[in-house]
Amino acid sequence: MKTNESYLVHESSYLNDELGFVTEQMLADINRIKENDFDYYRYIYLGEPVGLGNNVYNMACFHALDELPGDDKIIGISYALDTGHQQSATACGAYGITAKGNVILLDTFYYSPAGRSVKAAPSDLTVMINDFITGVQEKYNVPIIRLTIDSAEGALRNQYYKDFGIRWVPVAKKKNQTMIDMVTSLLAQGRFFYLDNENNKIFIEEHKMYRYDEKTIKNTRTKK
Repeated sequence: MKTNESYLVHESSYLNDELGFVTEQMLADINRIKENDFDYYRYIYLGEPVGLGNNVYNMACFHALDELPGDDKIIGISYALDTGHQQSATACGAYGITAKGNVILLDTFYYSPAGRSVKAAPSDLTVMINDFITGVQEKYNVPIIRLTIDSAEGALRNQYYKDFGIRWVPVAKKKNQTMIDMVTSLLAQGRFFYLDNENNKIFIEEHKMYRYDEKTIKNTRTKK
């Protein structure tokens, strides 16, 4: 476009604001992202073309912790459940929400049916997941903020309510890129951490393997 005389090309960013539309709070958020993920800052706030190859996430923004911070206590825990049953794995993450608004992956439940001649039924999985949640709650002794599950998963959600009288909140999945953008925004703000324990290793390794499909990268499809 820039080389075509038939078009007028205008370029501007928040740096060109002379009327005070960009507030101090907005600047603070922008600078936090600039410090944590400079490439994402360039892409979102400067409008520059930035490439990270076919990687979906910048793994440098996943911050490992050996222990919980002493100056930012956990005020509640949210659980997110993604089920697989017959073919793919079932995973449940326990995410601690801190007083400063950070997110810490405390623990991960992971069950894979791969290589198992007898696979776990929904009634088996509900017991395993409930035991996992009970263990996490006993360890941290803070309120449960939310139990979230993929809305497409009705069998396990109904089974859990039948077994324990607890309803998970169903959430419909959005387009892949929309969900990726939500995660990337949190990561770029420097607000995501994880306890470097054995159970959480699968979470990190899985995210390392997420790639854009090079054949359909313009359609933002992902693969592992």
